[in-house]
Amino acid sequence: MRPAADLDAFFAEPIGRYASCGSCFYFWADPKNGVHLSGTVAWGRPSEADVKKLVHLYEVELTSVAPVHLSYVDLSRVEAIAPAAFAVMSAYFAKYTPKLKGLISKQALIRPPGIAGAVVAGFYELVAAAYPVKIFADRKDAFDWLGYADGDALRGELERLHGAGLGLGATTRLLRDHLDANVRDASIATAAKALSVSERTLQRRLRDEGTAFQAELNAAQVRAAKRLLVETDLKVTAIALEIGCASLQHFSDLFRKLEGLPPSTYRERGRHHG
Repeated sequence: MRPAADLDAFFAEPIGRYASCGSCFYFWADPKNGVHLSGTVAWGRPSEADVKKLVHLYEVELTSVAPVHLSYVDLSRVEAIAPAAFAVMSAYFAKYTPKLKGLISKQALIRPPGIAGAVVAGFYELVAAAYPVKIFADRKDAFDWLGYADGDALRGELERLHGAGLGLGATTRLLRDHLDANVRDASIATAAKALSVSERTLQRRLRDEGTAFQAELNAAQVRAAKRLLVETDLKVTAIALEIGCASLQHFSDLFRKLEGLPPSTYRERGRHHG
């Protein structure tokens, strides 16, 4: 896919293009076997301004240039949803949902962990969709359910666009994917082997990209812990071991440092919002 030069260009010819909107981007993939797919990838803490631009981009779905299509919405990396941003999205769907009937054949929605995931999962309880929607925790499962041909290739392209949107270097992006899948037993040695580089090369590339292995490992551990705290009944001590922390104290200190509150408080808030 190629970036749209501006909004006018995107609305004139959205197929095969994407447009950025701060902490998100909206895209129309090239059709496969005559099947069209549009989608959204968001991360971090999308602002009200980001969501206003996003819903404006969504209006292309109501124009004559947009064919009937599948919808893919990846919110798996969203950390929080501001009430004002949520209100903008809700207002858009409340207004346009009847017009979307028959235009979107079905939608796969990938939810984030924790409190943000509870908010996302509850969205369609407030706004009734005009098409089938299924919620996933895994991006590959979402593509498989949509039945979009060559989904693995598109998923890889979306990962690259996401990394570019964050300003991530290629090595950092690959390392994060590896750590998210192997956080319990991760080490710089296993990561270097998985990325087919030496430990020294990995450290140098990460340094050049403005990060370090330990910082990335700690962030991955907390990401995993947030999901386990809200979505399982594991004791906090067991979660510490599950994410590779040597002790409960180490885990608690790390979680407080990155999240600003103890794990138990995060769990209580997540369960309350769910």
